[in-house]
Amino acid sequence: MSALDLELFRILKGSGRLTLDDLLAPDRYERDRADLRRACITMKRARRLQLGPHFSLLFENRATVWLQIQEELRWASSRPSGLKGALLERYNPLVPGRGELTATLLMECTDSQIAGMLSNTLGPHLRRLRVSLGNRVLSAVPLEPETAELDAVTYLRFVSTSQTPAAPASIRWLTNGHAVAAVIPHEVEVALRYELGQSARLDGTAPGAAACRQPSHEGAP
Repeated sequence: MSALDLELFRILKGSGRLTLDDLLAPDRYERDRADLRRACITMKRARRLQLGPHFSLLFENRATVWLQIQEELRWASSRPSGLKGALLERYNPLVPGRGELTATLLMECTDSQIAGMLSNTLGPHLRRLRVSLGNRVLSAVPLEPETAELDAVTYLRFVSTSQTPAAPASIRWLTNGHAVAAVIPHEVEVALRYELGQSARLDGTAPGAAACRQPSHEGAP
């Protein structure tokens, strides 16, 4: 296992909020940025859902949030002393706790008129966005104060609100004038069940994180 793999493995298998000790120095991050981004993009593919033509939902984990912070530090034209702390404060609520799901909802609409209509129509109805896994139904709760309009980027936590007979994993967002319902692909379902503690791979690693495989112990004494 390379040093880069170990770095991602350390972040992914950690628990709780990210801290200053988790962040890489700018020169170290720049050196390994291409490989880190490539590994995290692979991970994100197993955690992203398309919700109709205008929205996508990325279920976050510790590594995806960590990468976002590292990227914003890189983009900053200056790095005031409190920037790292401010970014940790902003993004740590997206790190899922044990048995939780968190996600970033992205509006992907280039038509300003349609985007405005969707923002006004769906803003008050974020809590109707629901995920069904096994016999659990989890409803979206905004991580920031709710408004009458939906932002282009919205951070969510999914909380268990009810139990139902076991059914195929699915997602739905049903409101007056807007309806999205879809079966969750198997690869995404595996990743979400891992976060909820409902399943895990035999090697103990998070699904979608091929770069974060645990070191092999073959030949160990």
